Amino acid sequence: NRLAQVFVDEHSRSREVQAEGTSDFLGAQLRASQQRISELETRVRSGKERHQGRLPEQTAANLQTLAGVRQQLEMTSNNIRSEQDRMAYLDRQLQSIQKGLYAAPAGQAGAASPQQRVLTLQRELAAARAKYTDKHPEVQILEEELNTARADAAAAKEQPEGSRDEMLAADPMYQGLLAERSMAQLRIQGYRRAEAGLNADILRYQQRVEAAPMVEQELAATTREYELEQAKYNRVSEQYATAQLQETIARTRGGERFSVLNPATLPDSPESPNRARILLMALGLALALGGGAALGREYLDRSIRDAHALEDLDLPVLAEIPRLRGAA
Repeated sequence: NRLAQVFVDEHSRSREVQAEGTSDFLGAQLRASQQRISELETRVRSGKERHQGRLPEQTAANLQTLAGVRQQLEMTSNNIRSEQDRMAYLDRQLQSIQKGLYAAPAGQAGAASPQQRVLTLQRELAAARAKYTDKHPEVQILEEELNTARADAAAAKEQPEGSRDEMLAADPMYQGLLAERSMAQLRIQGYRRAEAGLNADILRYQQRVEAAPMVEQELAATTREYELEQAKYNRVSEQYATAQLQETIARTRGGERFSVLNPATLPDSPESPNRARILLMALGLALALGGGAALGREYLDRSIRDAHALEDLDLPVLAEIPRLRGAA
């Protein structure tokens, strides 16, 4: 009984040590997997922060924003061209005034200048000549008025420079054109700054869209590694839980496979063998074996020893040879 109990106890201790070793190993694997998962999570998070704006899921928004910025750039370019055309028109107006259209008296500031009068009469005369001949009264009247206007314009050019500047400064039309030109120039400068900003935005969003595939590949590799490590963690976690359960069972000896069902007992009275019975049994067994061996040999022997054995073969007789006996 003591030997059996020692065997059972040793088996239980062996199973407990084995369960503890398995649990410790899986626990170390689980902690290493947790640390690896934490590192991969940090890599994924830092990668997304580093590539913010260039992430694959932001490509659609970047393309939409890029289209909107390009539309704004086109509108800004149109505004610049419109303001440039406006400035060109204002420059022509100012140049027309600066060429000698200052002869309006001080009391008639803002009235049509002699040069403007000349241009107007030239257009009217050209239109009249297209309808009438040179002898027509209307054509002759326009020619006289045109000559007078040219004389007035020539006289205005001969005025001193100071008086011209004073007249320009007092001319509300001229000053209004200057103010309008300054505003147009300011608007163009603002549009230019906006245009530069929009071009920078377009370049930035184009770079984001172009970098998206590379960022996607980088993040996909890290994400795949994270998913594999997470699957490994789940698998090791299940194995660790099972190992802990087995360790608990081994400690409580609830999982012992060996137990003494029938413990050994001491005899109540002394016992000795019956030698006579053993001898009789041995003698009977020897006789049975000897007889069986003889019968088996006789049955297996197929040799012919006499005429009776030959008759038992039931074969046709071809000839009979009599027994020859020698001389006595």
